[in-house]
Amino acid sequence: MIFRILSVALFFLISIVAYSQKSIELEPHLGYTFSSGRFTHVKSSGFEVGLSASFQVKPRFYINPEVSYVGTREYDWVVSHFIVPVYASYRLPVKKVTFDFNVGPYGQFATKRYLHDFGIAVKAGVAYERFHFSLQTYQNLIYDSNPMFFGLAFGYRIPLK
Repeated sequence: MIFRILSVALFFLISIVAYSQKSIELEPHLGYTFSSGRFTHVKSSGFEVGLSASFQVKPRFYINPEVSYVGTREYDWVVSHFIVPVYASYRLPVKKVTFDFNVGPYGQFATKRYLHDFGIAVKAGVAYERFHFSLQTYQNLIYDSNPMFFGLAFGYRIPLK
């Protein structure tokens, strides 16, 4: 199952790269994440580390696939989450900063008591030169006990093309 999902995602990314004739950027990021289940009282927090790629489709419009590792602590054990959103992004330049608004689906693969999840991801950020600050949330659509994540992240954009 996971192999099929990763194969489709890889095909999708290769198609985007082939289509994108404009700018391509990579952005490693680090952040802090809060999570809680909708119907449980387990609240946890942890760190996030990830990498996103931005492919310009039209002026101001981008496709942003991302892979993030989120480690949260619940009671006495650490839960590892791999979150893979694919955002449709709009960038709005205002003087020396650029605001970006992102929305799209995400998949989550986790250890311990969570197996997998799919849902909606929303992210808003501001960039100054190559530095980027963002707020993001992931809301699941499948299992009610899986957490909703809210996070803050700092990244650095590296232009490739």
